[in-house]
Amino acid sequence: ELFSHFKPTSSHWAINGSAGMGKSVLLAYAMHVFITDMVIIDRRSDTSFRDLNSFRDKASEIGLAPIDQRQIWLVAQSEKQRDSLKEMHQSFCNEYSRINKFAHFQRVSPRIRLWSEIDSFESCNVLLVDEAHDLSLGAQEIIHQWHNAGPNRYLVVATDRHQKLTLISPSATIIEGMDFTGHTVKLKRNYRNSFPVYIAFWSGVTQ
Repeated sequence: ELFSHFKPTSSHWAINGSAGMGKSVLLAYAMHVFITDMVIIDRRSDTSFRDLNSFRDKASEIGLAPIDQRQIWLVAQSEKQRDSLKEMHQSFCNEYSRINKFAHFQRVSPRIRLWSEIDSFESCNVLLVDEAHDLSLGAQEIIHQWHNAGPNRYLVVATDRHQKLTLISPSATIIEGMDFTGHTVKLKRNYRNSFPVYIAFWSGVTQ
């Protein structure tokens, strides 16, 4: 179901959702599409009938560089986020192989880094940023300048705008200086339920 929200727009795209809605999973999936030029499709509603389709034409349409020229970076704000993204990346590698072990496609090696580890983004032309609501104004300006500095630079951010509005100001934007109008998908379903909520639900059912 989450894959159906993968609809990247020209030049840049934002995934907006609260905790538990899967925005980091969708971000990791976006990266995997960009490193392979292949998307997951469902031949039927049953996931056992999944297949892989080419993303090459759509990649060109939204402004990605050809796959043999892509330098793809996925950036986290904390070590915990980075490690989680690495695990998700490996899961998608396994899933792609499971879906079609006979598929042959080029695969770019991504760099999954902490923001604090990066001195320059100049060698990167596809940038994906998790928890973008935690970026400082200075970091947002760096991203804005990077995006405008050359052709075929593509940006994806995963953010919780409610957190950002609370932490910064009522007029906060996703990335300062960039217009995300029409470039945002808003996730609405929460996939994370705590154990106490689960127990409370079943206690009510059985009483």
